[in-house]
Amino acid sequence: RGIDKTYWGDSTQTNTAWHREIYSVFPGAKYLFMVRDGRDVVSAYKKGGQARFGLLADPVRAAIHWNRSIEAWHWLSRKVNVGLISYENLITNTTDQLKYVCDFLNIKYEQEMLNFFSAVPDLELYRQAHHVNLHKPVSDSSIGQWKSILTAEEISRIEPLIRNNLRRFQYE
Repeated sequence: RGIDKTYWGDSTQTNTAWHREIYSVFPGAKYLFMVRDGRDVVSAYKKGGQARFGLLADPVRAAIHWNRSIEAWHWLSRKVNVGLISYENLITNTTDQLKYVCDFLNIKYEQEMLNFFSAVPDLELYRQAHHVNLHKPVSDSSIGQWKSILTAEEISRIEPLIRNNLRRFQYE
């Protein structure tokens, strides 16, 4: 429809392991990095379980993986301008953050973007359990979920590993 740009996005955190390769193929691309409280990331992997996330379902491995994703952002931000948003801000200030994303990507913000859940394609992929929230408005129910999902022992094992990056992004 007359659009001369191609947009591709992916929110799969595991792809941060390939940041150097992605950058080598797309050095002129715009990169947007979303950071989320590492404890919530760890709890999401744990909650998803080993069948879905394999070894990342282990909280210590998930914490190490989160740190590596932060290292990927840091490496990439030294190469190009990387837009940075926090998951929590996107959830609690959706309109402002979406406007920031649109501005960063040089695309027009449209109010109907907030109604994404009413335009999810009717495909089997989007009916899978882990995509259930695509069909709902934005919710803050996953913010702070680590407090009820992680045990005290798991928290004491992961926090020393991720403390510096929690501080870096003001999660402590």
